[in-house]
Amino acid sequence: MLLAFIRRHALLAAVAAIGLLVGADYAASVLFAPERAVMHDGRLVFADCSLPGAGGKNCVAQYEFLLGNTGQREEDLIAAWPVDIGHWERQLRLLNIAADEPRARDPDVSCESAAGGTGCRVDHLAPGTLLIVQFRCMPCAESEVSGLRDARPEIRGGARVYRGDPRVNALVRRLQVLFY
Repeated sequence: MLLAFIRRHALLAAVAAIGLLVGADYAASVLFAPERAVMHDGRLVFADCSLPGAGGKNCVAQYEFLLGNTGQREEDLIAAWPVDIGHWERQLRLLNIAADEPRARDPDVSCESAAGGTGCRVDHLAPGTLLIVQFRCMPCAESEVSGLRDARPEIRGGARVYRGDPRVNALVRRLQVLFY
């Protein structure tokens, strides 16, 4: 009976089999986090470029960058922007991604500007650590603000890198990975 149904509806059976395999793989990825994974998200919180300046318009702006270690190993990473924001005021905050998993240690963070861009080195980012870096400028050039609005940071390191908010739970985190 089942064999006759499969013969009659071979396409439907093939689609169902593929869906079952993909669903099983997806369920495993939700339940079992990769050993080395980081998530990041960056956004311009506010920007006002209506201030007159000597060479055009001056801006005030705040950019927020989130970097979370969602894997199981400590990571050393570099986050690089193609915009020089090294002279912007910088504030760091460290949190735990999950309240029931305290971080082992705080990371070392250093930022430098070079060749028209800015790179931040993050050493010893422990599993479960959320790093929030806020960059603020008063005043800054309109080109810097528009560059941050359009550019995403490049994350270099040994971990798999995903874009999305690391503060969400594992299921939503996997959905973010799927849709980004």
